Amino acid sequence: MAAHRIPMKGVRRILVLYFEPSYSERRIAQHVGGSRRTVSRTLSRQKQAGLTWAQCKELSDIDL
Repeated sequence: MAAHRIPMKGVRRILVLYFEPSYSERRIAQHVGGSRRTVSRTLSRQKQAGLTWAQCKELSDIDL
């Protein structure tokens, strides 16, 4: 099965909900209308890239 790509707006929303109010992955998935696995993979990519929340906020969509 092909992976479903989420738009950058969705990636940003996941990061905001994870870092600002520190929601759980399950709660974030409910808010963005995606799966917990998608949220987990998005957060994993952010951590692998070594980006902090402050850096993520400053990056443009293209750079992020």
